[in-house]
Amino acid sequence: MSSWVTRTVLSGSSADPNGTNSHTCTFTPATAGNLLVAVIAGGMTSSTPSGWTLQQSGVQYAAVYVFTKTASSGESSFSTTHNNGDRPLRGIVYEFYAGSTYLDGNSANNQSNSATGPQVTGLAGTYTRFSARSWCMSTSGSTGSCSWTLPTVEDYDTYVPDTGQDGVFLSIAYDDNATGSSFDPSSVASISDPFIVTGEAISFALSVITPNTAMPWLWFADGSTSDTTLNNNLAARYDFSGNANDTSGNGKNGTINGTVTGTTDRHGTSNSAYSFNGSTGYISATLPTTATSNIAISAWFKTSNITNDRQTIVMCGNGGSDGYGVFVNQEGMATGQLMILYGNVTWYATGIFVDTNWHHVVLNIMSDKHPELYLDSVKVYTGTVLTPGTPTGNLGIGNDYSGTATPFFNGALDDIRIYTATLTATQVGELYAM
Repeated sequence: MSSWVTRTVLSGSSADPNGTNSHTCTFTPATAGNLLVAVIAGGMTSSTPSGWTLQQSGVQYAAVYVFTKTASSGESSFSTTHNNGDRPLRGIVYEFYAGSTYLDGNSANNQSNSATGPQVTGLAGTYTRFSARSWCMSTSGSTGSCSWTLPTVEDYDTYVPDTGQDGVFLSIAYDDNATGSSFDPSSVASISDPFIVTGEAISFALSVITPNTAMPWLWFADGSTSDTTLNNNLAARYDFSGNANDTSGNGKNGTINGTVTGTTDRHGTSNSAYSFNGSTGYISATLPTTATSNIAISAWFKTSNITNDRQTIVMCGNGGSDGYGVFVNQEGMATGQLMILYGNVTWYATGIFVDTNWHHVVLNIMSDKHPELYLDSVKVYTGTVLTPGTPTGNLGIGNDYSGTATPFFNGALDDIRIYTATLTATQVGELYAM
């Protein structure tokens, strides 16, 4: 997981103004266990905030710093001090889902009017990498331009899909080395479109209004916008990072029933998925939607024991009478196949077989109510047009709520998402790459 959950700009009321060596910064209250990344600047920062880890140190007098921390419940502030003057603090605090990993942005390019993003190969999925670029401009009244050239999508330090407005957001700020310095624009690059297309170079200008030895700097590469598009129309999400809470913000928290235990997820992170025992364990939640079209269910699953009985991955509604869901069912064959259920209407046998490795599945129920299934980002099945019954009862994860003993899942499940819109092939690919 790498898409950010929240993003707080540290300026104005969220950071101490100019005039003090000590700064307290406030940001959106975080969820316990999530990863916090703070990119801050505004002078020679001399102290790492308590409980945080210094990841990147200052860039000469521009003093760009990156700190990280595992969030405690409701955490929303940190304090730091400067050792060289009364400078205002600026920056960004990101919150990422638990299990995210901080990726170093390969340091900085000091006092240069152009910079190329670090060359990083082999990225797949949505990543956010952080970097800083310093550019010295100390002449009174001067105007200069700073150009940032993006390498190819595969090599750039942030993975950027080639579609839509996904791109890299560039921003600038400055270190006013003494009271009285001012700039035009004061802290944000004046560019017409902050979402930069892959391979595009962008230039912008700053003018020093008051003579000083100030050093503006181009800083951070902010990951692609796919995190926000993947949160659009999200009715419920269960990332299973230590609990069964709904992290979409819609309050559909899950209840653990029977034997369900924390386990290692697909990235090898402990206690970041749930293991279901196949006989008593399941998670229930209030229905996130009762729609019967324009819906998507996304889930990661890993079977432990594929039996003749159907095993529920996710069921929205009561499988014996209504709703829809995704199952694994051996049906007398050597290995299990994925099946789609429209409760009390039909089973769709996809003929798509699975093993005991981690796999990603997406079920789209289209506007005309026919189902489409993706496995590991590839569309593998399209069903005929039928109408599922309006879901009743609950959302079942690991059990379909039909009241029978057979639908229990035996294996591990993770990152369950319910959408009130179908997902595009690009969105499915982004989910699979996370």
